[in-house]
Amino acid sequence: MSSPSLMSLFEMMARIRAFELLAEERFKAGQIPGILHSSAGHEAIAAGVCAVLAEGDRLTSTHRGHHHMVAFGADVRAMYAELLGRSTGSCGGKGGSMHIAEPEIGLLGGNGLVGGGISHAVGSALTSRMTGDGAVTVSFFGDGAVNGGAFHESLNLAAVWDVPVVFVCENNRWGQFSQTGPLTSASIVKRVRSYGVDAFEIDGWDVSAVLESASHAVETARKESRPTFIEAHCFRMSGHTIGDVEILGGVEYRESSELAEAQTYDPLFYSRTEGHIDSDEADCLMEKANEEMLAIFEAALQDPEPLAEDAICLTARSQVLS
Repeated sequence: MSSPSLMSLFEMMARIRAFELLAEERFKAGQIPGILHSSAGHEAIAAGVCAVLAEGDRLTSTHRGHHHMVAFGADVRAMYAELLGRSTGSCGGKGGSMHIAEPEIGLLGGNGLVGGGISHAVGSALTSRMTGDGAVTVSFFGDGAVNGGAFHESLNLAAVWDVPVVFVCENNRWGQFSQTGPLTSASIVKRVRSYGVDAFEIDGWDVSAVLESASHAVETARKESRPTFIEAHCFRMSGHTIGDVEILGGVEYRESSELAEAQTYDPLFYSRTEGHIDSDEADCLMEKANEEMLAIFEAALQDPEPLAEDAICLTARSQVLS
């Protein structure tokens, strides 16, 4: 498979950013119900990793997973419809932002549990080892997951069984409202290496660095059936959820000096300053992405809501009670 161009990677990052910015705008306008976790600032990780995956490969995502899904090739119309609670959504409008899934293309789903998809990915990779289907499974998760039991159990089994899985930790410095550093003993990659798993740290805002590391990791998984771990440092440009500062009563839990660094770690800004793409071309791709997402969202907004009689869980519960 030929290596993707930096322009094509920027185009994917632009599509992800446009998806998130429009979702944030419409969430604040009251059109999207529930809760919304933005992946703005994480675009390069999803774009770089998914660019080296092949048809038949699989991935598990997180509560902050829109970027993984867009980069993996999920149906964006169905994603927006799911956020809107429409019957045409990825899960019929019943899962919402955190539970989008398209198993038919290998998207095993987001997960409302922190680190909940890590063990699923190891199980998926074990299936590939046993059946010989040649697929690689990627598990995306955040730094907040590395202190949970599922993380350690999954790393151990992946190493013991030698399964074709790539673990990608998106370290954005924060686990909800708590800084990761003071709550994490030793470095994350040192922990992973103690299980006998190769582990690498990269700048997750540099899409070329992500692409290089992901290419090596996926090749190792596919050809040698061994796990690899990537810790990609990045910056969460929004709060834990959209509007969480207001929810917390107006108390800012991140220092203004840290927030001022946001542009430095913005993958789209970084690609411009590093010469990955011409500024005019970048503007054109961003405008194109904004127009695309607006048209898709407006179409999804017209889709019907689920029928009450289709709420299977309620029907099943009523049958039990009767």
